[in-house]
Amino acid sequence: MAMAFRSSVYVGLGIGHRVHTGFALLNSSKLLYQQSFKRRNNIAWVQSQRFCSIKNKNKNANANAKKNRSQNRSHNKKDAAAENSENIKDVRLSALYPKLYTSNPFTKITFSDVGKYLETPDAENIICEGLCGETEMEFSATGKSYIQIREQTVTLLQKLESFAPTSTSQQSKVEKKGNNNHERMNLEPMILVEGMRGCGKSTLLNAVVLYARENGWLVMFARNPRDWISEKYGFVLGTETGAAVVRSQITTDRFGQPNLAVSLLKDIQKAHGDKLQNLEQKREYLHQLYQREKEGKIEKKLTTIIERGLKFPIHASNCLFDLRMELGLVSEYPVLIVCDQFNSLYWPTPYWYQGNQVTSEQLLTTSTFRCLDEDGNIRHDYKIRNGTILCATTKSFDSPFLGKAAEEYTPFYRNSTLYEPFNDNQVCIYWSFVCDTVDYLT
Repeated sequence: MAMAFRSSVYVGLGIGHRVHTGFALLNSSKLLYQQSFKRRNNIAWVQSQRFCSIKNKNKNANANAKKNRSQNRSHNKKDAAAENSENIKDVRLSALYPKLYTSNPFTKITFSDVGKYLETPDAENIICEGLCGETEMEFSATGKSYIQIREQTVTLLQKLESFAPTSTSQQSKVEKKGNNNHERMNLEPMILVEGMRGCGKSTLLNAVVLYARENGWLVMFARNPRDWISEKYGFVLGTETGAAVVRSQITTDRFGQPNLAVSLLKDIQKAHGDKLQNLEQKREYLHQLYQREKEGKIEKKLTTIIERGLKFPIHASNCLFDLRMELGLVSEYPVLIVCDQFNSLYWPTPYWYQGNQVTSEQLLTTSTFRCLDEDGNIRHDYKIRNGTILCATTKSFDSPFLGKAAEEYTPFYRNSTLYEPFNDNQVCIYWSFVCDTVDYLT
């Protein structure tokens, strides 16, 4: 195969060389002919310019007028063609719209919308941590912010809607039932989504986070924890001094990643700062870490935890962990903890401290979202009082420190949900969306 490939390359190069040589000879002969023709007719050319100057002026004026008329006609034709093209696009779009898109908001999505695309123009602003998976890449490739609705998306959003109904949905139910009685559906303590790579698990998480934040939920979102334990990003997420991890000054058997923790604290402050400043702390802390005096009173708000982490980055990892524990006790708002690439939280890390390897359990950032024990049960102090935990696994294994199959590191969770791959209808809708909204309309 290699010899055949090389011979084909050589044959191609030979043909190209012969063609190039022929063009060179043709161009040189043409140049010689043009030079001889110019010398032979030089005198006649000068005389013609002398006697025809006035005629040429009139001819040029007529030519310019004719050119202007033709340009006007061409512009009119282009405008008419453009208008006709827009009409064709409008007709085609009106026919495609009900098949490719849904006009329903998240709160009114039904199974009849499965396979269709929902426009999410504010997704990248609402999810300030950044979209997980390859959703951002798809947004960039298509030039539009659309999320395809899947069966699992509808099922999960309906569960969240039933657990904490929005004002619009509650009003519609009241109008139908004629009373304010609403049966609240209990959520599973944890929902773990599994499935093959590229089947849409990360897109599901993006849709749920977007829905939750638009409807008053408190959401803590970890979109790429696999990078937290990677050698590639370790020093970027670690400290300014070049160390990947630093020993915690509060819990000395744990280690922090200050830059990463500060970034996560900033994101949740940006997304939910208005809610956190109204919530009281419900846990006790040593050394009065998270309290401040305001107007002669000792104030213990959840925002003070974030403020300490931002003011003292060395404590940021502890602040992130403590904030997560506080969110589990919140009852004023529905709470959702979302983590993509969940199984990577249990992988070995490339970090060492004084000759000993730092485990993922010793890292405060990964421990913030490691909610399963060795037996696959949810740790009691990680349960959410007024909400649930939503996680998705990853099938992208690029850690050289695994040593064994990646699946063996993650505790088995008996209530995991298998995310089905795209069916034929959804694949057809996807390619219709790509072709008709990108290639044709741009």
